[in-house]
Amino acid sequence: MNSTKQKILIAAGAVVIIILVVLISLNVRQQLHTQTPVSQNVPTVQNQADTSGANSPSLSAVSQTSVGSDTLAVAKPAALGSSLVTPNNIAVTPQGKPVKLNVTPASSQAPTESAPISSGNQIKATGQVINISASSSGFLPQTFTVKAGGLVNFTLTSTDNYSHIFMFDSPSLNGATLGVAAHETREKSWNAPQAGSYTFTVNLLGYAGQGQKGTMVVTP
Repeated sequence: MNSTKQKILIAAGAVVIIILVVLISLNVRQQLHTQTPVSQNVPTVQNQADTSGANSPSLSAVSQTSVGSDTLAVAKPAALGSSLVTPNNIAVTPQGKPVKLNVTPASSQAPTESAPISSGNQIKATGQVINISASSSGFLPQTFTVKAGGLVNFTLTSTDNYSHIFMFDSPSLNGATLGVAAHETREKSWNAPQAGSYTFTVNLLGYAGQGQKGTMVVTP
């Protein structure tokens, strides 16, 4: 019994550490953005930063109208712990509001990450599944394509003994940030933003800004 309790405490501690490191990484990146002026003429240009310190305006390609109670009642997550998904493939909060990406990952409006994916927690997705496998030597795939407004069931897998973090370079997509522990897979469900090309970074957790780059291409 004591051994089981110890394992639970260790797992809970690992989740707390991941959340803290994610928030610290985002804070460091936000500070770097505010030090460099960036053009805001094109909504899908990377590295949009609000000099006030707030996240960029939303680039959502879906309606932000809350879904009805009947629709919410039949919404289901793609994996245990991740955001609810409606029958028409909109990721929503428990209150029925479409999740937002231009928010802090741990906020109530952001998509929620799943529990670790295992044989007892498989992805049951109706949308597009994108999986990035990361190790200290790099990650694959380095480019993926999704449709504007389409449901993305995004997973990140650590294939080595290190923790990894996925984050877009644009603060307008902060909510999609996802971190995993060594040899772990987690999932987030969100709807793709407006059409354009969005760069992202996959880092060893705790080494923000030193990871390798990739690109998400969003078609109309």
